[in-house]
Amino acid sequence: MITNEMLIGWAGKQHYWVGDAMKTFYEKGLFDENDIEWFADKCFLEQAGEGA
Repeated sequence: MITNEMLIGWAGKQHYWVGDAMKTFYEKGLFDENDIEWFADKCFLEQAGEGA
């Protein structure tokens, strides 16, 4: 069984936008259009070497 601690530890090793997406979904229970655009922008920036 995966615990919250295991999931949080895994998320901390992923790209920033992945952890932020998990947090957003946990808090809101869904993604709205603005969330999706923000995650996509961060993903593309990270892939280009420009993101955190």
